[in-house]
Amino acid sequence: MSNLKKYILSFFLILSGCESDYFKYSIHETDSQYDGQNYNIKNAAIIEQSCNNPSEDFTFAVLTDSHSSYDKLEKAINIINSNPDVKFVFHLGDFTETGLLFQYEQTVKKLEKLKIPFLVVIGNHDTLGNGVDIFRNIFGKTDFSFTCNGVFFFVGNNNNWESSIGDVDYVKEKLSQHQSDKFRIIVAHIPMDDDDRYSDEMRQGYIKLCEDYNVDLSLHGHRHRHQYNPAFTTKTAMLVADAIIYNSFYLIHVKSSSIEYEKINF
Repeated sequence: MSNLKKYILSFFLILSGCESDYFKYSIHETDSQYDGQNYNIKNAAIIEQSCNNPSEDFTFAVLTDSHSSYDKLEKAINIINSNPDVKFVFHLGDFTETGLLFQYEQTVKKLEKLKIPFLVVIGNHDTLGNGVDIFRNIFGKTDFSFTCNGVFFFVGNNNNWESSIGDVDYVKEKLSQHQSDKFRIIVAHIPMDDDDRYSDEMRQGYIKLCEDYNVDLSLHGHRHRHQYNPAFTTKTAMLVADAIIYNSFYLIHVKSSSIEYEKINF
């Protein structure tokens, strides 16, 4: 057998090996060990079941834009695990660089170390390649809602450049069903005041939605740097969270008459 044939045979034997990592960075790979876990819906159900007292204050944690900073993500998770007051955790998206399955799985491995339920928002980086399909396979729907101690949360995909986004009428329908709740919070990766991504009509439509349906907090990541606008609308505050790559995450304290945030540096 010629040297060339030996080389080709060896190459294919390596690729066919059970433990080969040659394809773990492939943009075509979508089959995950976490497929079917449906983390968002399962964890939202756990939150609703365990936190169903509207008179009880609660705290949840927010982190965002971890990208490939898995070490910093793990540090934040360890700090959160040491705080018994935190009921659940939101990752506001961009937990990957390019939407690769390998990047998804590295994040899930870290999030699974949490002692409390976690919920994940899809970011624009997470939609790249087959990212939307991978997200749905692992986390479930990109748009979903739940309540915690009488507070309504609507979580949505607003990455309009990279993917199709949800139906506004569906958001309105869900919000209209929760007007008697203590607070209403919308959670999405990209701040809805982005005049590059969104037309004036879309921005004004979102402002009107927040005012018409009494949205108390609009919660986002994406920009990597902290921004807080207490008067995004006459009824709505907007919080854009610092990226975890800057060694920070947030605690959101929901009280009887207010929603307050605390920035945690580590």
